[in-house]
Amino acid sequence: MLYTVYISAAATLLTTNELKDLLVKSQLRNSDFGITGLLLYNNGVFMGVIEGNRQYVTKLFDNIENDTNNTAVIKLAEQPITERQFDTWTMSFKTNGPDGLKNIQGYVQPHQICLPVNIDRRVAELVETFFTCDK
Repeated sequence: MLYTVYISAAATLLTTNELKDLLVKSQLRNSDFGITGLLLYNNGVFMGVIEGNRQYVTKLFDNIENDTNNTAVIKLAEQPITERQFDTWTMSFKTNGPDGLKNIQGYVQPHQICLPVNIDRRVAELVETFFTCDK
């Protein structure tokens, strides 16, 4: 198994509805391929942690790099793993409007992100600072 951590810039700022659609589509696709991890979005910037079978993680990252909805894709870390750090795939993002997303499976409010105890320290630091970088 393998995990990859990356950041990218959205080609355009996404609306709450577009983020909701991305969450639902990604959950379905990632579930089909046994991908788990976390996707964060803040003011046009994504940070993702994807993990699973090496072949599927590599293919998903290649797709992200070639997706015209993403620009400036940078791989921050990649490492073989023997066990998953995330049981599921979740997504978190900040919105300026009322949070009508809290009942959507897989959505986590930024202040409620709970990282696994076995997560790589470097990944934990990146995730923990992601939403504080715009303060």
